[in-house]
Amino acid sequence: LHLQQTPDADETLKGKLAFELHAQQHGVAILNYHADNGIFRANKWLHDCALKQQGITFAGVNAHHQNGRAERRIRLLQELTRTQLIHLSHKWKRINAAPLWPYAMKNSNECLNHTPNMQSKSKQTSAQLFSNSEIQDNPKFRIPFGAPCYILQQPLQASQPFHKWKNRAVRGLYLG
Repeated sequence: LHLQQTPDADETLKGKLAFELHAQQHGVAILNYHADNGIFRANKWLHDCALKQQGITFAGVNAHHQNGRAERRIRLLQELTRTQLIHLSHKWKRINAAPLWPYAMKNSNECLNHTPNMQSKSKQTSAQLFSNSEIQDNPKFRIPFGAPCYILQQPLQASQPFHKWKNRAVRGLYLG
């Protein structure tokens, strides 16, 4: 998941580069892209694919069925993000949850990537399948989005003198 501020070709290329670096770290080579006819037809995108000797195919106009897995993933990410933000707004009444959507979406993506696929025989996660790894994430160490967290006061972090009856921590939200 790579969040963009604008839908232009430069931002999209940054996302492409981030994805390819992530793939490279896991020993995966990107040989081909299947994309829609929007920004992926831009000369910058096509030029970058040609430089890296990557193929590209395009889906037909309004042919969402040609990329059903990606469309389902996008819908699922949106639903999980919305659910987390609604839960956060119920638990923290004084906080405007809407500006926190990028954090919630990144957290949703991490959860999806590390949830075992119970329909497959191997019960592997998406992250395990992508990286061809057997190492599994321990859900015991997952912290729910929006959970309260406590941050040690700055003077205590710097080992400076601190009044023993003052609060030693500031309460905040866990964003991921």
